[in-house]
Amino acid sequence: MEKMLIINRYNLTINLAKYVWIISSFILMYCFIGENKVCAEGISNYTVQLLLPNHQNKEVTSYFDMCLQPNESDKIGIEINNQENHAQHFQIAFTNATTNDNGIVDYTKKNVELVGDASIDFLQTVDKENYQLEVASNSKKVMWFNVHMPNKQVAGIILGGVQVSNVNHDTQKQVLNHEVQYTAAIKLSQNNEPIVPKLKALSAKVDTIDDHQVVKMTIQNLTPVLLRKAEIRSRFYKEGDKTPLIDERKKGLSIAPNSEFNLFSPIVEAVKPGDYRYDIVIKNALGEWHLSKKVTITHAKAQEINKDYPRTPQSNEKLLIAAITCLSIILLLLVIKMMKVVKDR
Repeated sequence: MEKMLIINRYNLTINLAKYVWIISSFILMYCFIGENKVCAEGISNYTVQLLLPNHQNKEVTSYFDMCLQPNESDKIGIEINNQENHAQHFQIAFTNATTNDNGIVDYTKKNVELVGDASIDFLQTVDKENYQLEVASNSKKVMWFNVHMPNKQVAGIILGGVQVSNVNHDTQKQVLNHEVQYTAAIKLSQNNEPIVPKLKALSAKVDTIDDHQVVKMTIQNLTPVLLRKAEIRSRFYKEGDKTPLIDERKKGLSIAPNSEFNLFSPIVEAVKPGDYRYDIVIKNALGEWHLSKKVTITHAKAQEINKDYPRTPQSNEKLLIAAITCLSIILLLLVIKMMKVVKDR
């Protein structure tokens, strides 16, 4: 009887150890995952194929890359394959390329204003900006669009995009289906002569994004040049200090030609009123650019930033992980002690 009791206690101890580790693992997983939400873009019920033009760069097949001389034209094709058992309506839209605040070239925004020395708007080169069509069930349809290079010399590149989206007359479905989109770049040029990019810092200020205080700089790429694989280092200093309050690095960014965009860094610690400096260094294979702007933080703005400091999820997450780790160690030590007591008996 006593032997069975010892065995039962031993099994209970082993099970307790398992439960401790299982619970700790789930809690730690929650700490790392937090409240981030992953949203599915939906399942596409159609496919899109690009029909490349005669002037296509032979080394490029995933998007349109054309070299046209002044007053020269070519046609690009969009083939839509409807895989549903009913007819579907689609919209084909052309846009200028721009740069979003994540440092990615974006081909989905409408009414984009070009900056700098852009001599030609991409929308001036296509014969239609928007087009709607119906594709019968389980069938394909091809649409051809004319691309015309204006009769003038153009340096650099003209960059735009084409976006194909499903359009449904049912409002509820339309919202869902418009999340399932196909986007491709369209790059036009007359030659491959290199151009030295010019970047300009317009302004910098402290702003609120998604209920978080950030320091933000508005930057312009003034030239018809696409900056690929850019590395950015952002530092935010109190005037007169050598140690930055913020020192952030980003890699793999891209900047569209003749575009304006914002770069921002989160403020993760309390600040004092006064003058600051926001320095940004951008570099890639084409060069290196140093941008700097003065930022003044008033007493009212400092109070707004500091009212709920520390506010960063990372700080709270680290504290929670540390607490859970300590709790797990304590529980594990208790389990080991119980096992030792059972063994001694």
